[in-house]
Amino acid sequence: MNKSITRILMLVFAIVAVYLAYQTFVGIKGPVEFDEAKKIRYTEVEKKLDAIRNVQFAVREATGKYASSWDSLALAIEKD
Repeated sequence: MNKSITRILMLVFAIVAVYLAYQTFVGIKGPVEFDEAKKIRYTEVEKKLDAIRNVQFAVREATGKYASSWDSLALAIEKD
């Protein structure tokens, strides 16, 4: 082949290789970032659920039974 064609093909292949490497990096980075965000969301939800559980225990201590709905839970909190 001609030297100029060889150089052009090498340049095209180099550009394709860089593009494929970038796509591989992005393809791996996306799920990793999602997992990190998921862990943060789960931690926040666990904190909120723990708070709700603690309030339910307090309501049970005060009234002898758990609150049956969000409204009754809110009323029990307001009374205290």
